[in-house]
Amino acid sequence: MKGFTFDVNFFSMYLCNMHPDQLFELGYLADTHGIKGGLVIIIDADEPQHYSKLKHLFVKKKNSFLPYFIQSIKIQKNGEGIVTFEDVGSDEAADSLVGSTVHAPVSELPPLKDGQFYFHELPGSTIEDEKLGNIGTIIEVFDTEFQSIVSFQHQGQEVMFPLHEDLYDRFDRPTKTLYTRLPDGLLEAYLKEDEGGNEN
Repeated sequence: MKGFTFDVNFFSMYLCNMHPDQLFELGYLADTHGIKGGLVIIIDADEPQHYSKLKHLFVKKKNSFLPYFIQSIKIQKNGEGIVTFEDVGSDEAADSLVGSTVHAPVSELPPLKDGQFYFHELPGSTIEDEKLGNIGTIIEVFDTEFQSIVSFQHQGQEVMFPLHEDLYDRFDRPTKTLYTRLPDGLLEAYLKEDEGGNEN
């Protein structure tokens, strides 16, 4: 199959059993490099060089995650690097992958200290505020140009706040709970906005 090679064990483990929830978005393929299938990869991580020994990556095409064996990969401290995949040996083949996001198994993530978390762990987690108690369940975490945003449901209304260290204390992984200290009036502002919209 063009695009990747595999042995029986790899096929069984990664194509039959690997679920999207077991992957995390590591970065994206920004451009081609050279004429022999090289690609510029941008790693979105605090320690990008941690991933310089990866053996394979999953490239997202439409709604599928296709595994590619890495032939070589070099990553700089700023997160930019060059990667070549097995069976991607031409500029044309590489160009078809440009713009795609790349994903890796969560098992490749470096260990965290107690209370720290990765963004992909937050959806489905409970928010426990120091003043308001349990205020809802996290829907998603997404990036804007300036900061990361948490979206959660509260009384049927979507509420958002920036994932800034001043607004949360810690994440308890065993109970999937994010402990926060949200500013006064945040929830009320969203609920009033919803009421105003219902009146029109």
